[in-house]
Amino acid sequence: LVNMITALHRLAKLTSASSQSQICLQKEHAFQELLRSISTAFDTLEPGQVVAQSLSNLAWSMSTLNFVMVDLLSQVVAAAVANLSSFKAFELAMFLQACSKLSAVDNSVA
Repeated sequence: LVNMITALHRLAKLTSASSQSQICLQKEHAFQELLRSISTAFDTLEPGQVVAQSLSNLAWSMSTLNFVMVDLLSQVVAAAVANLSSFKAFELAMFLQACSKLSAVDNSVA
């Protein structure tokens, strides 16, 4: 799971300056498969088993890409709530900022 989230984080970082690149990325089958794989991995874990940094990076990546996958985001939020005490201040701030931005992208997130 950590490696898949790291891959998504790197893709978000690489395309952060270009909305055109983000649109092209989101149309790629490999990108969709990466998100499905991350979601499937969450299905096999208990919420408390996911590292806070990974949750923060995943939320940041989705918000940077302006891409909302509601089912995956629900899993991420549930895991974050279960791990709340393990977040460092920076990780929590980044996670909350990402969730705020995602709610602006898709009203169903709010």
